[in-house]
Amino acid sequence: MHCSFLPGILGFYHDCDWIWSLPTSAELPSLGRYLLLFAATNILEAPLYFLFFRKWTPTLVLNLASHPFLIFLLQPLLARAKISTGTGLLFMESMAIMIEVLVLIYFYKKGRLQAWSASILANLWSWNVGIYLMVLYYGI
Repeated sequence: MHCSFLPGILGFYHDCDWIWSLPTSAELPSLGRYLLLFAATNILEAPLYFLFFRKWTPTLVLNLASHPFLIFLLQPLLARAKISTGTGLLFMESMAIMIEVLVLIYFYKKGRLQAWSASILANLWSWNVGIYLMVLYYGI
């Protein structure tokens, strides 16, 4: 099974059977590692949100609304339920999209189509690049 939804684009193509068999980690990241993950997510998603909204600030606000919840609350719950890393990541990405769409619609007053399109594309992009960076970092 492949872990990239955009196989072959920019060379992001890797066989990721490992991600579907490893359990979700119950270990919370250190503050330094969390801030690095948070910064990387913002850096990866900012250009896509900028294309949709011509502003940089929604990226930070959207990730502040979703990221801490996903990492510090949802990830430990998924680990406790013995969900695989791949399934956990898919579920967490889906939750991120839903949270971000709600913030875009109700806080930023964006239309549903624009909110869903922007959030799905930004999160698919950060998912693909994030998996690729994990492969490079861990040498998997």
